Amino acid sequence: LIAQNMDETNWLVQARAVLSKRFGAAPPATINERNKRIRFLLQRGFTMSTIQPLFTESYRNEADHEIFEQ
Repeated sequence: LIAQNMDETNWLVQARAVLSKRFGAAPPATINERNKRIRFLLQRGFTMSTIQPLFTESYRNEADHEIFEQ
């Protein structure tokens, strides 16, 4: 049951929600701010393979479109 639930979890969506709750929707303004957000997510158990897409331009743009479509 637990393994099945973990397979169904979309970790990218979860990480984005945690990041947004803590830091808001604005992208990091500096490299230091970006690193701070990455450390924050790592400390909460997210992997770099989950975190990295959150900081790419294409993913941010996709997330913005999802917000405006709702």
